[in-house]
Amino acid sequence: MTTSATWWQPQGGISWQWQLAGKLNTNIVADVYDVDVAGGDTTNVATIRKAHPNAKLICYVNVGSLETDGSRADEKLFLPSDKGARYPGWPKEVFVDIRSDNVRRIMQARFETMKNAGCDGIEPDNMAIEYKGTGGFATAITQADQYNYITWFAEACHNLGLAIGAKNGGDLLEKHPELFKTFDFAVVEECVRNKNCGQYSPFVDAGKPVFAADYLDAGSDGGCSPIKGSIDSAKNVLNAYNFEGILKNCKLDAAVIPCKSYTPAPPSTQAELPATTAYIPKPPTTVDEPTYVPQPPPKTSDTPEPTYVPKPATTQVEVPVTTTAYVPKPPTTANNDPTYIPQPPPPQSTKVVLPATATVAATTTCTSSGAPGPNVPTTTVAATTVYTAPPPQPTTKAAAATTQAATSTYVPPPPAHDIATATTCTSTASKPPAGNTPTTTKATGILANNGFAMGVSVVSCALSLLLM
Repeated sequence: MTTSATWWQPQGGISWQWQLAGKLNTNIVADVYDVDVAGGDTTNVATIRKAHPNAKLICYVNVGSLETDGSRADEKLFLPSDKGARYPGWPKEVFVDIRSDNVRRIMQARFETMKNAGCDGIEPDNMAIEYKGTGGFATAITQADQYNYITWFAEACHNLGLAIGAKNGGDLLEKHPELFKTFDFAVVEECVRNKNCGQYSPFVDAGKPVFAADYLDAGSDGGCSPIKGSIDSAKNVLNAYNFEGILKNCKLDAAVIPCKSYTPAPPSTQAELPATTAYIPKPPTTVDEPTYVPQPPPKTSDTPEPTYVPKPATTQVEVPVTTTAYVPKPPTTANNDPTYIPQPPPPQSTKVVLPATATVAATTTCTSSGAPGPNVPTTTVAATTVYTAPPPQPTTKAAAATTQAATSTYVPPPPAHDIATATTCTSTASKPPAGNTPTTTKATGILANNGFAMGVSVVSCALSLLLM
């Protein structure tokens, strides 16, 4: 049948946003919005038109199955004979008999509702499911039945002035290449995961956009197959085919990761982002920001068609998560100067005044167990020596007790290790007089080389001096 109607015929190189669930988020600026209004609520169309006057609207219509959760206003119009088996992975959906005249009347009414709501095109979901006898009907639906159904609804949409897209169905398209001319664009799921993106290349060759989406999760009921590789690798595949690619979660809410950037244009009115939305790109801050940006206004008759040149995909390096043993705080001073590097205190004297008749020389040695190579003490440990006199004897002169604190400061190099070590210091007298014995020989400290860290070693030694 020939029609005199005209409809939108999109060209490649345009951005899109796909949201079929959750509160509508118009903050994401795109050339095309693909939304679900088949439930009877067409307010989303008016909301998008207000936020993005130049955007085109694709409206989702499930032409091959029926949601049985009450979300479709026309659910009761389907006859029992129109309903088949449950859709695997989608427990709240059943297949519909696409050969039924009643089903086609319902679909025709849906298309008319979309046109009256202001939609520019139709996304016909489940248009080419390979039932292979699992649809639950007495007579299995064949691929010939699917082809007949596709040509019927494509013509029905064009007669209403609606563009029609191919929703998946790569195998059927390959067997019937004339359908590449019938459809005005394609909406493709999981072609990276399924490794069948090449089935849709004829659309790109004809200058028609392929709106492609791969998933990051399987969904609560396992209805989606997520990508196996990294996000960057999925982006690279979709960009290599020159598809208008995005990454989504299975529930298809507003969350989106675009695969490439588009030509910037003057901003339009934007709504506030929900605080809990994941994968929502931030406002662009650099030329490499992976997010959609506003598009230029529609061209006039004397404006040349811009040529889209995709940018090279950015590369992200995945950094393994590690656990840091020590997280030292930066040093502070009274003035809270974060660049302050503490300096070692001046060396403390260990001199003890002895009687003229006694001579004691003491040395202090510090060793560090397992200290990292770059950690080197910058000051010498100053040991404290305490002389304690015994009970008074007739001819004994007691030496005054002296206590001095000693510290050792370590200034670590740039971060390389997170190691805690113990430092043991011993103090011995090189020529101790008789009766002088160290009572304490051990102190511990910590060496760390992550940020600013100080290791403090305090040695307290006590020697009893018996002066005869």
